[in-house]
Amino acid sequence: MDTSEKIVETYLRFCLKACTISNLKCSGNKEIDLLAIDKHGKRYHVEVSIKTRDEFAVLRGGDYRVVRDKARRQRHLTYFKDRKFNDPTIKRKLKDYGFTRNNYQKVIVSNGWENGIDRIARRYKIELWHIKDILQKLIHLMENERLFIQDDILRLFQLLHRTGIRIQL
Repeated sequence: MDTSEKIVETYLRFCLKACTISNLKCSGNKEIDLLAIDKHGKRYHVEVSIKTRDEFAVLRGGDYRVVRDKARRQRHLTYFKDRKFNDPTIKRKLKDYGFTRNNYQKVIVSNGWENGIDRIARRYKIELWHIKDILQKLIHLMENERLFIQDDILRLFQLLHRTGIRIQL
């Protein structure tokens, strides 16, 4: 699990009060980043795609199949729709965990997207979550927390706050 996925898992667990399963291996060398069920029973299939290089930072529109570069292909909404959410091997694994056709929310966590992508995502029944919003909620959660926290991500935010270091997002 990479750091971005760990941050999102922490958000799901501590902000949404969800139970999570991470890095579910599927046949065909495929993987589900996160599955979660929150305290109200809402289910989430979450794929995390955070990039730090500017040319890969935003989620894009268009058909990923016409893009030659693999890294650029994986920044297209249609890539997620076809390869991460609608792939038959992924769907079989989801079914094993009780995630069936209409009983869960598909989510992509990204650090931005092109104008209009959110509208297209809604049409595909995919929610887009911005990593900046998640980080802000986690930071806010830890501002007044006095208990010792064992989660590495939350503990980092707690230590930063206690030492007076402010994070500007």
